[in-house]
Amino acid sequence: MISDCKAEQNIPHTVTCRALGVSESWFYKWRDAPVTAREVRRGRLADVIQQIFEASGGTYGSPKIWITLVRDGWRVSVNTVAKLMAELGLAGRKIRRRRGLTRPARRPAAPDFVRRDFTADDPDQVWCGDMTEIVTSEGKLYLATVIDLFSRRLLGYAMGERHDAELVVASLQMAAATRGGDDNAVSEAFNSVLKVEYVHRHTFTTRTQARLRIATWITGFYNTPRLHNVCGYRSPIDYEHDHQANSDLGLAA
Repeated sequence: MISDCKAEQNIPHTVTCRALGVSESWFYKWRDAPVTAREVRRGRLADVIQQIFEASGGTYGSPKIWITLVRDGWRVSVNTVAKLMAELGLAGRKIRRRRGLTRPARRPAAPDFVRRDFTADDPDQVWCGDMTEIVTSEGKLYLATVIDLFSRRLLGYAMGERHDAELVVASLQMAAATRGGDDNAVSEAFNSVLKVEYVHRHTFTTRTQARLRIATWITGFYNTPRLHNVCGYRSPIDYEHDHQANSDLGLAA
């Protein structure tokens, strides 16, 4: 009876080994082998990758996750990160450029003072602004933004039921207050990030709920921990702090 039970228990292993084209002796050797240090490290790495991905709201791809890991002391290649992410079923969201609210008008276009150069050597050299709309169950909510081209930091924003001059002025006033004291392309890029990484992944019941949650995303994620390509994969706040520290060192020297 005991031998019959053992034989029955071995049937699944035999069938599996035949299907995989391996010997039963190899299977038992593999099953009884101790877990290696490499396997333990790989498991820990997978857990950390999952945590970073979730902290980004499910938006980071392998390059940003790899940079975060390296800064945290991990010695790993970007290809290994990409492979593990594929095994875990993790895929960052790709930004799709969307049409903004800006439309051609009968009046002459404002002069392009920056000449399509969306970079700056220092904070507060060039600001740019734009407006986008957020859909809620209560109706549309409009968001006006002001961004510093140097760090891509969002300095000011305002939300309201109408996209009018008052909303733009309010966002400029907030930007001025942030700093103590126009070109649409970069702000439209921010709007695309906002829509793809946050708005399109959530449903807003009221305008008030949308206001609070978007404001929290801006201050708690976009400006602070989110990595930006143009900032050397640092957050806008960290990029500005590093720039100020380097400037202070230059003055001291």
